[in-house]
Amino acid sequence: MTKNRAVLALSMVLLTGWSANAITFGQMPMVTRQERILGDRIGSSYGILEGGARVKATVTQVKPVEQVVIVLDGSGSMVPIYARIVEELRKALPSQTAVPTAIARFSAQKTFLQDFTTSRAALDEALVREQRLWSSGGSGDATMKTTTDLYGVLAGLKDISQSKMTHFIIITDGNDSLNDRVDLSRLVGENMVVSYLNWGYRSFSARVDEANAVVITGSGSRKMDVPNVTLRFIVRKTGGDMVNYTDWKTFGSYIKRRLSQAGAVYQATWESANPEIPFSLSAK
Repeated sequence: MTKNRAVLALSMVLLTGWSANAITFGQMPMVTRQERILGDRIGSSYGILEGGARVKATVTQVKPVEQVVIVLDGSGSMVPIYARIVEELRKALPSQTAVPTAIARFSAQKTFLQDFTTSRAALDEALVREQRLWSSGGSGDATMKTTTDLYGVLAGLKDISQSKMTHFIIITDGNDSLNDRVDLSRLVGENMVVSYLNWGYRSFSARVDEANAVVITGSGSRKMDVPNVTLRFIVRKTGGDMVNYTDWKTFGSYIKRRLSQAGAVYQATWESANPEIPFSLSAK
């Protein structure tokens, strides 16, 4: 009997310890998570999916997108793919943009190829001029085929968004020539949302079949599995989209969608056990 009691007592201790650990594990500390995110529809009733599961969240509209700027990286590393990007942009242009849209090119500084317009013809003509310019060797200015000052350009573009919610769609391979510390307060404004379209393949010495993303001749091509970290942070801070594309269908679909449905910026607040879990908007 004494032996049985001892076994029972030990079992109770083990069970009590396991239960306490289970309770402790179940009570992981929660943090209040606040995120900005771009939604397709203005004024819609949205919820939040965190890790694919719906969570209890408060989602409020901050402001509709009022204008869009397509920002093209014209630096040296983009030379093998730039002409194709311009051509695919032309194909993806909708008949009418949802809000005034501009096109800019940047490298060491920025230059506007087309000021804000809702005319597809005007946007297309600007891209046609760009195709001609690149096929003839370029303008020789500091916005073409030189080093990249991505963050300097963002700081300069911030002024455009002083009074209107502006969606900057940056098309780049993600590399920046500057090694200086990035001052995010200079780059990020309340009325700006930055999306990052990263070309998933790069090549310096190779000729590449961009449609299939494979090397035809030469070497140096590689897949960019991890896009620019700082730019990804800016995207998350402002509520934009991150698209690491390796095919033109994905690229074209995104451009057509974002120019046809400018959408709105939303603010979501909820309790989370892990603020790094991927999240998304979901229509209720």
